[in-house]
Amino acid sequence: MPDTWIRFAPGLDARAASRVLDPERLLALGAGSHRLAAPELGQGELLVRVWKRASLVERLGARFTRPRSASLAEREWNLVCYARANGVGTCEPLAVGAEKAPLFAERSFFVAVPPRNVIGLAAWMKARLPGAVRARGAQALLAALERASNASLHLELGREEELVMSAEEALGAVGEQQVGDCSPLGQLPARTGAALERRALPSVYVLDFEGARIGGLGTSERRGRELRRRLERLLRATIET
Repeated sequence: MPDTWIRFAPGLDARAASRVLDPERLLALGAGSHRLAAPELGQGELLVRVWKRASLVERLGARFTRPRSASLAEREWNLVCYARANGVGTCEPLAVGAEKAPLFAERSFFVAVPPRNVIGLAAWMKARLPGAVRARGAQALLAALERASNASLHLELGREEELVMSAEEALGAVGEQQVGDCSPLGQLPARTGAALERRALPSVYVLDFEGARIGGLGTSERRGRELRRRLERLLRATIET
């Protein structure tokens, strides 16, 4: 078995976490997403993403586009760190690790706490909701996309299920530093410094950062603009009715 390493989020009890999150055990899972019970960490369920191989395009993208990373799990970790630092909601990151490799680790893992009591964007747009609730939801989604855009964080957003929002309205800014937040592996751009408003809006979370990057334009930016236009039309229609 190749040597492995694991890094825990600041504020997490590393001794307790190491008993639950063993790198070799996590890398033995199949590629893809898994749910792991972790009562020892005070969590009902953890999200574990495992990568077993990477295409040449994925390797080059991870190594030579921001955030430059030595594995796909590290790239996910760095994107989550950057998003949270700039007010974009995500899963709560707990750990990242990989097998040790000189240039790029094909086998790697990312562990996080998924947001609870959320509704997917597609389901929310189809739901029959009062106008005021619909308006607050649209405002929250637009604000999240605006924060990502201001930080030059370009999300793929190929599926509407990649964005979810809290089923209950949450007070406070999304993405403030808290126990479980991460620090990036490597150098990332500084946060934008944009003020995070305290408004009675639902929290919005990005669940999937596959294809995301910092800086540059392309398909993901066009998809983001199209989603913003849809939300703006929805918000205008809600206000007019």
